[in-house]
Amino acid sequence: MSRYLFSVVVVAAVALVASCNFILDAPDVATKDDIPEDVIFVGKRPTYDEEQFVGKNILVTGGSSGIGYGTALTFARFGAHVVICSRDSNASWFTGAGAVEKIMKDDTVIEKKGTVRWIKADVSNKTELRHLFDELEGDSIVLDYAVNNAGIVGATGLLNETTKYFGGKYDAVRNNLMGTVYSLELEIEHFQKFNRSAAIVNLASVNGYRAAPRGPMYAASKFGILGLTRNVGIQYVRNQPTIRINAIAPGFTNTSLVWQQAKLIAGVTQQVWEGDYITPSSQLWKDNERYFLDKCPTGKMADPLDQANMIAFLLAKESELITGSIFTVDGLIGEK
Repeated sequence: MSRYLFSVVVVAAVALVASCNFILDAPDVATKDDIPEDVIFVGKRPTYDEEQFVGKNILVTGGSSGIGYGTALTFARFGAHVVICSRDSNASWFTGAGAVEKIMKDDTVIEKKGTVRWIKADVSNKTELRHLFDELEGDSIVLDYAVNNAGIVGATGLLNETTKYFGGKYDAVRNNLMGTVYSLELEIEHFQKFNRSAAIVNLASVNGYRAAPRGPMYAASKFGILGLTRNVGIQYVRNQPTIRINAIAPGFTNTSLVWQQAKLIAGVTQQVWEGDYITPSSQLWKDNERYFLDKCPTGKMADPLDQANMIAFLLAKESELITGSIFTVDGLIGEK
């Protein structure tokens, strides 16, 4: 054996003996009984404590229908004071006043002493939104939370078929993305004005992750909300007051926004706002519901309350380390 090889073997042997002595001399691994009780914290709190929302003020944009309505109902059932806004256009089948009436008749809302009020506001109109905040502040209402839910499907078709809608009532980017930008700007301004640490949830979509061939501008608006959320969620959590901002990305949910798409699947209209209003009892929906259900492995679409449950968690103190994040509630098949 060469002198060099002999030296290598000796060094390796010494190292092996040293490591064995270290292992043999190592203390016993600590067990659960060795850890002080005040260090054991896992499982101390529930998913979220509903009582934390009692008496709190929350704004839900687009709260007269769909996921917004489900969210307003959920927080009113928690005993919160909910403010909803919607534009209630002539084409709307849901009104803010109607939503308030239904929610205030709910047995749990009555029991928990929750409240809901409606203020007319179009989130794509920054002036109207500012009037909403002026009204709240004039009534000495300081918000604790906000949910930016208002949105539309917008125009569908090839890109060059939808450009005529840009900047108008049916422009998804104007309503969804810019509506969220304006809402965030005024909400953050409000929280900072009153030095109120708060939490915000934006509504994106699974079509913010994947292609939406029928709705390029809808997809663009939701992609934008994802990027916006990731950035502002980091910006406003660093200083006082701390403001956490997250988003959920719903899949097919049992709402009017999805029901109207049955017209597109059936090819009877080019746009969701055209033709008859579709409900779950409409024959057109019954004939085309399977298209949506086939994409849901659970065999059912999400309920608005499924989305509201995730929103509640993201607003709760139990999610205090989560910001700038996106949570998908869909159960859909396909790439995201």
